[in-house]
Amino acid sequence: MTSDVQITMPSPITLQGRRNAGLFQIMIQKNPKLPLIRGHGGMLPVHLAVLTAHHEIVQHLSISSQELLHKMENKDIGRLFFMTISSGMYDVATKLFEQYPHLAVARDGNEQTALHMLARKPSEELYTEEHNKEEGSSRGGVLLQKLWSHIRQLEHEKTLDLISNPSAVLFDAVKYGNVNVVKWLLYMNRELLMQKESNEGRNILHFVILYRQSSIFKLILKMQTVNLIIRAVDKEHNNVLHYAAHLPETSSSLRSNIQMQRELVWFKEVEKNVPGELKTRKNNKGKTPKDVFYGNHKKLSDEVKDEAKGIANSGMLVATLIATVVFAAALTVPGDKGSVWFIVFILTNAVALFSSSASIVSFLSIFTSSKFTESEFIISLHPSLILGLTLLFISIATMVLAFAAASFLIFEHTHKWVAYVVTSLGILPVFAFLALQLTLLDGLLDYFYCFKRYRHSESVLNQQEEAVQVAEITTNKAEDKSNTTNKEYINENGKCELVEEEDPS
Repeated sequence: MTSDVQITMPSPITLQGRRNAGLFQIMIQKNPKLPLIRGHGGMLPVHLAVLTAHHEIVQHLSISSQELLHKMENKDIGRLFFMTISSGMYDVATKLFEQYPHLAVARDGNEQTALHMLARKPSEELYTEEHNKEEGSSRGGVLLQKLWSHIRQLEHEKTLDLISNPSAVLFDAVKYGNVNVVKWLLYMNRELLMQKESNEGRNILHFVILYRQSSIFKLILKMQTVNLIIRAVDKEHNNVLHYAAHLPETSSSLRSNIQMQRELVWFKEVEKNVPGELKTRKNNKGKTPKDVFYGNHKKLSDEVKDEAKGIANSGMLVATLIATVVFAAALTVPGDKGSVWFIVFILTNAVALFSSSASIVSFLSIFTSSKFTESEFIISLHPSLILGLTLLFISIATMVLAFAAASFLIFEHTHKWVAYVVTSLGILPVFAFLALQLTLLDGLLDYFYCFKRYRHSESVLNQQEEAVQVAEITTNKAEDKSNTTNKEYINENGKCELVEEEDPS
């Protein structure tokens, strides 16, 4: 009878939707041994249900049916625990941990702990309540808190081994931008701030800068202990500014000009917030941070320059054609010179001529730069493109208006409807230009806004009166028992705020 059941029992892969989840429960009532029959890869049905994202079946088998858990082997419970974390079923994982606290120190097949897995999850997934709310996946933060409460009770050496092997949880959290895990770790042990990666000797600040984690960067800069690590170098004697000069570890799908401007802004922001002597400090290859920046970004900067010249070349061609047309039109003014439409024609024609000429000059300035340097890119390249495209749009719009005015001059006393038709059709090229160039203009304006903010921002390290310590890190027993602690965090608007919040434990 058992063999027949093994053959005919439907896998959770074939069970789709809530109605089939109910069918699965009926099958268990008919044969209570079904949940313990192993399938592909030696997995139990509850494991297969996790793989196929059948959250309701997983809840029933692992939470509602306590008898199943008591009959499962420890390795199967551990496997289920790690699988639910990986799949985002944090409510199930939390219930499992509450029943089996030893899972806090358990390791999967890759020697990873639950803490390692949560560190690689984005903070938004762990703490955003709207994330898969129906499936109970918004409880990752609750699981993290319970894990910490248990881990903090362990011996110091065991705790360090847990969060340092096979990889450092702190560095994993930095790579994936998990600000909350970073805060928890630094709160628990201030020594972690001095922790270095074994391969290249990089500390947390090197990782933060290399992976472009601006929120964590601001958080660490506000800590009083930042001076202990900000001057540190790796095995190649690269300091934090050298790492800001490297290309980001993560790939980017941004346009080359937008990526380049962000790289420049990031490098300048880090440069402002590090001691001055690091700016000229050389690594083992004899290169300063700026040398490394120009070397690593040469290909990207060449792409930006070529793209800018391509845009400028096309813009100059159009602007030249407009200037030629409106100049010739000014010499052959049609219709009655006493008409109001004549004045409109002269004014719009003049604006079209002068704006197209100015657009040519603006685009031409991009070609006249003998060398593409940082200052040229920041100061002149993008503003020249913005100005040139804006003037080109003005010249196109006013040229169309001048043509419409000329139509009214010619057909003012005859077929006036012709002028209205011509004017209506003239709107098309204006809107076409806006629609086709909107993405480019948006990117250029985004650069201009970011750079303007960069120029007016002040060094975080120089704001001594606002340098309130972030996440007061202590190992003092009295503070460990405290219910609240003053902590500073980065709010949604990117501003640091001092708040009183509960102890992370």
